[in-house]
Amino acid sequence: MSLRTDFHAAYDELTPPMNGLPERLVQVVLAENPSRGRAARSISSFSVPVALVAVLLLIAMVAGILIGGRLIRDWSTFHSAEPAGSLPGELAQLEARPLLLPSVQSEDPCPTAPGSAIYFFGSGPAYGAAPLATYYSYRTGWGDYWKMEILMDADVNGLVLVRARDIRTHQPVVFVGQYSGGPEFGTDTVNKVVARQHLELVLDPSHPQLNEAGLQLMWEFVGGLASGYSACTFWQLDGSGFTETYVASGQSMNRP
Repeated sequence: MSLRTDFHAAYDELTPPMNGLPERLVQVVLAENPSRGRAARSISSFSVPVALVAVLLLIAMVAGILIGGRLIRDWSTFHSAEPAGSLPGELAQLEARPLLLPSVQSEDPCPTAPGSAIYFFGSGPAYGAAPLATYYSYRTGWGDYWKMEILMDADVNGLVLVRARDIRTHQPVVFVGQYSGGPEFGTDTVNKVVARQHLELVLDPSHPQLNEAGLQLMWEFVGGLASGYSACTFWQLDGSGFTETYVASGQSMNRP
């Protein structure tokens, strides 16, 4: 619908039909008091400009409402746009990929994948790290948290979704703080800060946290498991054109 059509519809709605009311009013005044003919003629001659001004004011008001409404809609659309560099529904497409969880019994050894380096797992283009030194670990009444790392090759494009599970206890690995996203799992106080627990980690390679000599992109994040975990954890990293999976060793996550 055009702006002109919008204006006419709004004008017709806001302005009821007058049915010649101003002219009839002038005639009644003249009939009741002929001595005021000159004044009536003055009023009559003056009534046209006044009516015109009123119509112009009404036009300005309606136009302002219509234009202002469109500006508000355009502003809302602009600010609700997805982050730069991501495609509409990109994250939802990654979330739709099923978790490729291995079948492991509670008494089975943890099927840890060979690492590409001393502390990293996976064959690329994304790699997961074992927890950092124990002084980066946090224990709460809910469970344990660790500061961890993800590496990616510098040519990775698009969002990368990270999800993880304890494959013996079937507990989800939760993420708190920076880069955490997706469904909420609960809340906890981690390192004296109240934090929301999320089931996903969402990384944008166009905005890496760290860059190691331009060869790989690196993110530090905090992941946690509820008390009773086995620390035999399965990790899945989904990105554009790849799915990387690995199992982290239970020993690497246990506190001394």
